Amino acid sequence: MNGAQARFGEAAYRQLQTWLETTMPDWSIGGIHGAISAAIACNHEQQYALLVEQGLLPNLREGIQATELPHEQAPLEAQPQDKQPINELLRQLYLTTSHQLTNTEFDYQLLLPPDEAPIKQRLAELIDFCDAFVLTFSTLNERQPLDQELTRLFNVMGQVQGADLSNKESLPSDETFETLSEYIRMGVVHLHSDRHTANQPS
Repeated sequence: MNGAQARFGEAAYRQLQTWLETTMPDWSIGGIHGAISAAIACNHEQQYALLVEQGLLPNLREGIQATELPHEQAPLEAQPQDKQPINELLRQLYLTTSHQLTNTEFDYQLLLPPDEAPIKQRLAELIDFCDAFVLTFSTLNERQPLDQELTRLFNVMGQVQGADLSNKESLPSDETFETLSEYIRMGVVHLHSDRHTANQPS
């Protein structure tokens, strides 16, 4: 379990992962977290529904049977930890990400598979994160120019996006993967900090 899973909740991570694999296989936790992270880093007060409408986050009503989600009026406390509504899990993920990016402890973490997972699985989630982050940022950025640090961050994300998962010999080592993910993690933190500072009244 990595740091982000510890904060989001290991049971919540597993439940969301299983639900996506069986119900919405075109989406991944990495991709959803990338979109959420970009929206928050841009200081965009977008509602989840707007991000869904723009195709940046999944429509939770697609493919959901009535029995899969508790009635919305049912108190969340009455639900077992591993049976929380999917929409509540994503709201929790959004709030957790927002808290991590807006506090001063720099404890924001990429929500990736645990360190003991195969490198191919971890890289696939990081690719999804970068794909979603770049797409969401490009959609919400409102044509603001990219500074040198942000350009470098997107160049690194571009390298990740271009990784060939089918070529075992080209997969990064654990050390290289950690270097890449740490660079991206801190790049997102600094992006949010810079945009937040720029939007403060002088």
